[in-house]
Amino acid sequence: MNAGVNERGRAVNTKQLQQVRELLGQAVGSLREAGSRDEALARYVPPQRRWVFTRRARLEPVCRVWRIGMLLANEAGDAWIVGTTTRVLEPAWPRNTALAIEERRRLQELAWNGPFERGDTVNFEAVPIDLSSGGHGETEACPFVDVDGEIMVRWDPHTTGTQLQPFAEYVAEQIRLRIDPFL
Repeated sequence: MNAGVNERGRAVNTKQLQQVRELLGQAVGSLREAGSRDEALARYVPPQRRWVFTRRARLEPVCRVWRIGMLLANEAGDAWIVGTTTRVLEPAWPRNTALAIEERRRLQELAWNGPFERGDTVNFEAVPIDLSSGGHGETEACPFVDVDGEIMVRWDPHTTGTQLQPFAEYVAEQIRLRIDPFL
């Protein structure tokens, strides 16, 4: 089996990636016009030691994005698969509880100490999707696949066995959910 092609379909080509970019651009425009909240995309910078000083870990802002299901998209037409998400809320005191809870509290503290607005949502460790060149098959970095000429997406790329869904329908459903989840 060729790299970039799976048993469910063929690799998407450059023309199809352009269609993906256009659909995401339209989705961002719709979300912005509807007043849907955008979110911060940040880069995690680990602690760095310089001589005798150690600079703390931090989250550095990259850009503003809109969440479209398991995707993040910005106005420039770039896209990412959602990674880790936290809110900018004052972190609770350490309680020495479960390790996972303390890790979430530490990440929340990084967001709180960063240059983000209070109450904002911060995404980091997001996987960038290359929408500029063809030959992509469904991978962790590209959830799109061509099935009989239609662009399909796996709504949960981290779970094998989830069904492929037509990308245009997926985007329309996610926009509806973000604008008015009670329809």
